[in-house]
Amino acid sequence: MRNKFFSIMLLIFMVCYPVLSDFHLVRVHITNDLDYQKFKSINLDLESAVFRKDYIEVVVNDFELETIKKSNLNYNIVTENYEKYLSEKLERENNKITFDEALTFSLGSMGGFYKLNEIFLQFDNLVKNYSYFVQADTFGYSYEGRPLIAYAFGSNDPGASEVLITALHHSREPATVTSIVYFLNKFFELASNGDQEANYLLSNRKIWVIPVLNPDGYFYNEKRYPNGGGLWRKNRRPINDKDTGVDLNRNYGPFQFWNANNNGSSTNPSNETYRGPEPFSEPETKALREFCLRKRFVLALNYHTYGGMLIYPYSALPFETPDSLWFRSFGIYIQPFTSYYFGTDIQTVGYSTRGSSDDWFYTPDSTKDKILAFSPEASYQFDGFWPNKSRIIEIGRENYPLIWNFLWSAGANIRLVENLYSFDTLEKKGTLFLDFQNIGIRTNNYGDKVYVRSLSPYIHLDTVINLPLLQPTEVFKTIIDIPVPDPIFKNGSRVDFLVTIYQNGIFRNDTISHLLYAYEIVDFKSNENWYFENSNWGYEFDTTNGKVYLCESPYSNYLDSLDNYLYSRSISLDYLNAELEIHSRWIIEPFYDFALVEVSPDFGVNWTPLRSKRSMIASQNQFGKQRKGTFGFAGYYNFWNTQIFSLSQYLFKSIRLRLSVLSDRAKNLKGWDIERIQFRFFPPVDFGNFSLIEDNLSGEFSNFKGFYTDFKYSQINKFQKVRIFNILGKELVELNSTEINNYDFDAFSCGMYILIFENEGKKVMVKAIKR
Repeated sequence: MRNKFFSIMLLIFMVCYPVLSDFHLVRVHITNDLDYQKFKSINLDLESAVFRKDYIEVVVNDFELETIKKSNLNYNIVTENYEKYLSEKLERENNKITFDEALTFSLGSMGGFYKLNEIFLQFDNLVKNYSYFVQADTFGYSYEGRPLIAYAFGSNDPGASEVLITALHHSREPATVTSIVYFLNKFFELASNGDQEANYLLSNRKIWVIPVLNPDGYFYNEKRYPNGGGLWRKNRRPINDKDTGVDLNRNYGPFQFWNANNNGSSTNPSNETYRGPEPFSEPETKALREFCLRKRFVLALNYHTYGGMLIYPYSALPFETPDSLWFRSFGIYIQPFTSYYFGTDIQTVGYSTRGSSDDWFYTPDSTKDKILAFSPEASYQFDGFWPNKSRIIEIGRENYPLIWNFLWSAGANIRLVENLYSFDTLEKKGTLFLDFQNIGIRTNNYGDKVYVRSLSPYIHLDTVINLPLLQPTEVFKTIIDIPVPDPIFKNGSRVDFLVTIYQNGIFRNDTISHLLYAYEIVDFKSNENWYFENSNWGYEFDTTNGKVYLCESPYSNYLDSLDNYLYSRSISLDYLNAELEIHSRWIIEPFYDFALVEVSPDFGVNWTPLRSKRSMIASQNQFGKQRKGTFGFAGYYNFWNTQIFSLSQYLFKSIRLRLSVLSDRAKNLKGWDIERIQFRFFPPVDFGNFSLIEDNLSGEFSNFKGFYTDFKYSQINKFQKVRIFNILGKELVELNSTEINNYDFDAFSCGMYILIFENEGKKVMVKAIKR
């Protein structure tokens, strides 16, 4: 009787939810361009694909596998039933996981992710537990009759900026909704505890959230793999007697984008990227379009997984939009928080799409205004579609600052985008360089200010800066002199500064940190510092600006399948502290290739990667060069930027540097250009006698070999060495005590110089005139 009951239930399930396709992980071997053109014509979903020079590894359904066979492409199946493999892996790995901290939100019962009903229970709890709920709008129904619900939080004031956040266009991307729920729980908790910034956003934004745009596909995965691992992507509308589903993120208009000539979707209903018979043919996308036409959205955030990317339009066209500067500015600011690559489809995932949500949102027509839209590909490459339970909260944390700034950027959003400390060796003066940029879409108000305060008791700085009106993407640069520290201050100590931006009556705090105060600069770009043998590294002269760059592949792209290393000579770090400064730009293939800065304290036996503000987290792709535990540069950073690397853990040691560009077997790009590479060495300083050197040369001066200085000649004999620099800080000569009397000082032309007299444990710098 029991067996008969289960047989009947299984028959009902198969009728209601027919298993139309299994999913397989396959490797397609590409030997020539014809193979690649055949592969592209299949129109596969390449979000999870791994590209190599001679093969591509990709998830396919039964039909797509048959198409590969019929195309006479050489292939092999890596994993036959990939869904079963993922489900078993989740169960095996998640059973080992325990949490040591109280969660700010609850996990779900499907491998840690939410089942469909649990998603709506989460939003019911948000509505019930917090007072920030405005309304819910059932704006349509899926093909199988499930409600499509949008929840509004924040302000119902007509003047509030309206923004939209969506999840689960694709039903195999559960981390999209958990990341949003994580954000909302933490965001509302902050507001309820009186956080000024959170309450400002809730008072000035109407935040619409659509947690599930594809409920039928999501429920289908849940029923087949209740522990997680289901890979159904499309919606569940039957297309014919054997095919089901349309890729919702290939079903948007306008028609010229939906029908673009770029192979960015499939016209075959059996493919995972099937675009549908026409734009907005699906009840889900049609309902979303009508919903958007009734609202006044200015920004949209359409969440996907996976890959660690922030993608912006255009997807259907081979170029960026007229608003690309704003998109890039937002991406550049967010990147250090998320370690997400930013750019168009081509610049990130590496292929074009057509009929995508962001292109439609961005494109104005007679029915709607332009809506600036992003698609984050949340989580990293090593996470896959179904990350382990331990990663769910971490992915939420990674995306928290992204959503936070997305809400701010619906108005003016003034942010500290760059900060550098510099010491003027001539004036003996420390300076803080701060760049503020408006990464919002509105101009800020009169009266906005910046407060900068030292958090060290030995550095007395507390200043106010009036901000000008900044248009979107406009940058305001300011310079702040750092006073000489108190005598008790140890040179080379790390000092924190509180930078408070006062905008719209709200105080927003950033803390920045720098080594202070006086440092020596050792230029390390010149060829005598490096061993170029067995390396493709060299120098490139830029005729447009007359500058010389150190780069890994002068006048060409870097090569395939190359570990291109450049080793330095040894340098001693016998100082109180030290940093490495590199001013550079790079265009390096994301996820696969990597540029690294490494250090060795044992003469090259072991190498440790150094990390700076814009270092990316390694993708850990098994087919690329971004290895676990390393940090490096990759992506499209074709703008000059300065990166500072701490060397604090290598003090009083002799170290070597290693610069490298590591490339896989496919896709080589411009590479890495280095304009400046130098060390900052912090020597002992007596701040009790540390004073600015005056330019007044009318007083009495001692004559040292024709150099007139107020440094008493009688003291010179106590020093073992003198170093002479020109006014630009370039070292001209270094002499020990036995060489001084025999050196021809008359060879120096008249003018201003810097002399540094040195002895063990003591160093004195003076300004001098050669007459």
